[in-house]
Amino acid sequence: MTFFNLENFEDKIAKANLKFDDVLYYLDHYVYFKLLRLPILGLQNDEIAKFLINDGIIVKQANSLYSITNLGAILFARNLKEFGLERKALRFINYDGISKIRGNHELIDESGYAIAFNRFFSYVLAFVPSKEDYESFSRIEIFNIPSNLLKELILNALIHQDFTIDGSGVMIECFSNRIEITNPGAPLIDVNKIADSHHLSRNPKLVNLMDKLGFNNDLTAGWDTVIQTCEKYCLPAPGFKIFDEFTQVTVYPPTEFKDISFDEKLWTCFLHALYCLKQNEFMTKSSLKKRFGLKSNQNYSISKLIKSAIDKNLLAIVDPTVTSRYLKFRLGSKYNLK
Repeated sequence: MTFFNLENFEDKIAKANLKFDDVLYYLDHYVYFKLLRLPILGLQNDEIAKFLINDGIIVKQANSLYSITNLGAILFARNLKEFGLERKALRFINYDGISKIRGNHELIDESGYAIAFNRFFSYVLAFVPSKEDYESFSRIEIFNIPSNLLKELILNALIHQDFTIDGSGVMIECFSNRIEITNPGAPLIDVNKIADSHHLSRNPKLVNLMDKLGFNNDLTAGWDTVIQTCEKYCLPAPGFKIFDEFTQVTVYPPTEFKDISFDEKLWTCFLHALYCLKQNEFMTKSSLKKRFGLKSNQNYSISKLIKSAIDKNLLAIVDPTVTSRYLKFRLGSKYNLK
């Protein structure tokens, strides 16, 4: 029995009154020790149990039997169906073209996230266009959507999803011109402040344990990594759609400036100004042209975009007394991030 609609998903009991052999039947403890790089050879059951208890994966009952928590199940279940969590399984669909009319590949991995993630992510990458490059005589595969960007966003969807919303889980959908990542639950913070707010999570124990297992390199760098990667490769900023019960993030491959919608350009401009702020710098026309990969003769397009951002209070001029050529821009009053 799985306990949805309760205050703390991670601590609730997924299965109770189990002998320890039954715990090992339901959970893949070998993956746990492998990810932590801990030796398991020669460990007795009570020693294994101590590790699992300390990380909140299982609980020892007063009658000396064991319970598996939802945290333990969602990460280490050999089969999520055994816990009624199959709707929380990782799911991927690849479509022909830019619409959902025809899907040609689908994968649902019903193992716990710690077991499934690396192979699931490798499967997703197989559908991301790439090219081969050679550096220092080594073959390097370069994806048109950087793998670290995609990994960061999928992990973010996993760890911040709302598990109390029954019947849906994290979904990755790949189209010819974008990848959409959808998770249950609305963000806990304003999307406009997502890269400059205290890092909140409705699943702090899941976040911490996945970090300990090596999935999150730096818990405080998630959206910083996303923004920096988009800056480095001149990618459109990820798009957001927020609904009552789910959040969708869309990432794009390199796109010509003329093919990016004006709203997407404004959002990219805003995040670029935020990125500059984090580097203790101010945005300039030149830095924004470089951000979009534009040539020097495209000043008018950048000036028009900046004017619109100022009109919408997304940006403000640092010193209006200087000439146009030397203007610098900071974040506007509409989003009081500091």
